[in-house]
Amino acid sequence: MKTQYGFTILEVTIAVSILSVGLLAVAAMQASALKATAGAYRATESSAWAQDRMELLLSLPYGDPALAPGGHSDSSPPPGYTITWNVEQGAFVAGTKRLTVTVSWEDRGIMRNTVLSCMKSRL
Repeated sequence: MKTQYGFTILEVTIAVSILSVGLLAVAAMQASALKATAGAYRATESSAWAQDRMELLLSLPYGDPALAPGGHSDSSPPPGYTITWNVEQGAFVAGTKRLTVTVSWEDRGIMRNTVLSCMKSRL
């Protein structure tokens, strides 16, 4: 009788099953990575919008209407974002204004915010 070499159908079935489970796990990780990447992109973009608005506000003269005490909002924000800022007169030190810029966006049904605060002096 000759000895036969090769794989039995049971061994092939087990190997294919293990491979299938591994491929499904990789696919699930890929989907999760895409969601995380999209969220990170939106957070980075909102930080850039907040920094841009803060730099614009800091470049304005101290008496500019956009720096009047109270809440303000951007009339034409980028799509998907809301940009608001609050100005507090002399909140900590006389002759200063505290600027707080908030950029909001929705991420899978949850509202997310990026907040920057800075002081502007009368000088």
